[in-house]
Amino acid sequence: MNRLFDKAYRLPQHFTPLSISGLVLWLDASYITGLNDGDSINTELRDLSGNGYHATQSTAAQRPIYKVNIINSRPVVRFDAVDDNLVITNGGLLLRNKPGATAFGVVLVNASGTKRWLTINTPTTTTRMITNRSDFGYRILDADAGVAVTGPALSNSTFYVVSCVFDALNATGQSFRNGTAGTITNGGTAGNTSDTTGSSSDIGWTSTLTIDGDLATVILYDRALSTTERQRVERYLGSRYGITVS
Repeated sequence: MNRLFDKAYRLPQHFTPLSISGLVLWLDASYITGLNDGDSINTELRDLSGNGYHATQSTAAQRPIYKVNIINSRPVVRFDAVDDNLVITNGGLLLRNKPGATAFGVVLVNASGTKRWLTINTPTTTTRMITNRSDFGYRILDADAGVAVTGPALSNSTFYVVSCVFDALNATGQSFRNGTAGTITNGGTAGNTSDTTGSSSDIGWTSTLTIDGDLATVILYDRALSTTERQRVERYLGSRYGITVS
């Protein structure tokens, strides 16, 4: 039987993040229902991985808004750079005792500096993984001090496919912008990405560290993907959102 392929990236049309093992979180603004342009996110941003890590915000003033037809005719979740954020249900469990992690986002940020679009925290609120606007990869291994993983620079007001690969077994991390690699970073003690318990996970973070901009999707795997696997997801996102990926 013939299979139809995306002309730009030669990917099977039925490929989704679910096609690769280890998917633990997949949030996508395109699957929000029941909202109009400009409405606050007063419902769940549902986890498409099937694991139930839905994202919500019970405080009305801290809810980001839903904006339609923003990138490649698709909607986004827009954060205000003040206090907007979404809390992931049972998010402290996302990377508990895992050999690595790979995070992807399609994100636009309007301001420089440390603007976090995904955080995963330990019980002591020490962040074990952050994906930022500036050093948009960041890793912590168990009780180690933080080790920054710097990716290629991002320009303001531009959508990117960003990805971060964290190999906890070998204590390395690397970040990518539209498929272009940053430097591999070594540091910390090889081991699990998390302690035996977890505290919370957030989209957008809070206070002055919340992103000023738009988030179309967040995808998280609980292992370090291979180069081929990472590129498949990046190219899927590039095709979906009209972003050129190398």
